[in-house]
Amino acid sequence: AFKALLEKMGFYNIKFKLLLVNTPSVVHFGLPSVENEYIFILSAPFIRSLDLTKVDIALLLLEDFLRLQNRDFINNLKIDKTFFGKYFLEAKLNKKYVNETIEAYTKNIFEIGFTFHQQFEVTKKMGSLLKSDPALWGAYFRLINKIDRFIKNDFLYKDYLKIYPSPELQIQWLSPKKKVI
Repeated sequence: AFKALLEKMGFYNIKFKLLLVNTPSVVHFGLPSVENEYIFILSAPFIRSLDLTKVDIALLLLEDFLRLQNRDFINNLKIDKTFFGKYFLEAKLNKKYVNETIEAYTKNIFEIGFTFHQQFEVTKKMGSLLKSDPALWGAYFRLINKIDRFIKNDFLYKDYLKIYPSPELQIQWLSPKKKVI
């Protein structure tokens, strides 16, 4: 479903790996890999708790894909990025750099997440991409509402707001503007 959605939105030749984890700690997240290849992490308990459909999951992955396209994750890393994409077969691997990178990834995934501005940009881009298909746009809007209600009531997902700021604001950003005549 996700590959079909990517192609429907005009993203072709995208390779991805999906890692389904049995933990509520990481709800959904996209990680960069080599060019035109991505790694997506999805929480099985989150999917089951929200009773997400294939379309819902594809929309969450599309949102993560757009964050990766914007380089939000890479830009949020506070480390030396000159080693990214380097080949270490002949060169000596710098263990200090690897440890710093792992620490930065962990901090970014579990504590820092994304800014309101980054969330706004992704939400607006999702809205404009999905406007051409009212069924998909409606599914995305319902998904954000479902997530908003769910994280307010389930203590297990209290950290969701640290990673992905305010689904309430996403709903406002996506909602059609009311015109007063």
